[in-house]
Parts: sequence; structure tokens; C-alpha cells
Amino acid sequence: MELDNQILKFTDECNRIHKEEFARRRKHQDDLKYQIGEKERIQQKEKQDKIYEERAAKLWEMEYQKRINDHKELHQKKVFF
Repeated sequence: MELDNQILKFTDECNRIHKEEFARRRKHQDDLKYQIGEKERIQQKEKQDKIYEERAAKLWEMEYQKRINDHKELHQKKVFF
């Protein structure tokens, strides 16, 4: 009877340790998944920011070129008149 109780306690302790280890591993996996997700979100935001910056620079360049061309046209009209 005493041996059965010790075996039962040992089995319960092994099960408890196994459950704690499983929970610890699960938490670690969840933490890693969260970190990976955060890194991907940051990279995506940086990529999107870069695209927006490039687009803004291109629009500024186009507007600048348009103003230069408008000035050239205006100057050419004044020269011919």
C-alpha cells in the first residue's frame, strides 16, 4: 500500500512536471511567434514608409520640372513678343 502511494505521488509529480514543461514551451513558442510577427510588421511599415517617401520625392520632382518648364515657356513667349 505504501509503495502504491509512492508510485502514485511519483506519477502525479511527473505529470505535473510534464504539464509545467509543456506550458513553458508553449509560452516560449508564443513569445517567439509574437516577436517574429512584430519584426515582420516593423519591416512592412518601413517598406511602406520608403514607398511613400519615394512617391513624395517623385511627385515633388515632377512638380519642380513642371514649374521649370512653365518658366521656360513663359520666357520663350516673352522673347518672341
